[in-house]
Parts: sequence; structure tokens; C-alpha cells
Amino acid sequence: EEGDSLGELTSVGFNASGTQKTGSSIKFVTDGNVGSGIGSRVEFWTSTSATSDIPEKALTIDTDKKLIFAGSSSAPTAVEGGMYFNTTNKAFYVGV
Repeated sequence: EEGDSLGELTSVGFNASGTQKTGSSIKFVTDGNVGSGIGSRVEFWTSTSATSDIPEKALTIDTDKKLIFAGSSSAPTAVEGGMYFNTTNKAFYVGV
């Protein structure tokens, strides 16, 4: 069924106080049937906050091989070669 998990790789670590926390993950998810096979997408999730236990989806590669960037309403720290999608301006920004 669409949205079912096909597998997941998740990093786990410990914060400064010794509490176990879930970090980034890669999820393989069904994305409907494609011919006689099973369509799937790959989702990349990041853990962006030291206080949050809720990972955020950063990027998806769908069955059509499209890269779907998660949006950000404010500019992240710029890095050379970096790229992000600003949801307020509806624009991509590239670090050079």
C-alpha cells in the first residue's frame, strides 16, 4: 500500500547528558504500483535541533527521479555549494 515502509536506516547517538537520541535517517517508502513492480521513494530526514526529538524531512527522491527539497522560511547558514528552497520567496538559493 502506498506510504508503507520498505526499510529504514537511522542513526542513534547520545547527547551531552547521556540521553539516547535519534539522529538522521534514510527511509524507503512505497509510492504506488509501477507496472508489475513496486514504486518507491527515498526520504532523507535530519535531526536539526539539540532540543527536538522530531526529525524533519530534508529531501525526497520520488519514483519519477525528481528531487524534492524541504522548504525553509528563513535562510540557513550559507555554505559553498549548498542549496535550499525558501518557502517565503518561493525561490532556490545556492551558496557560491
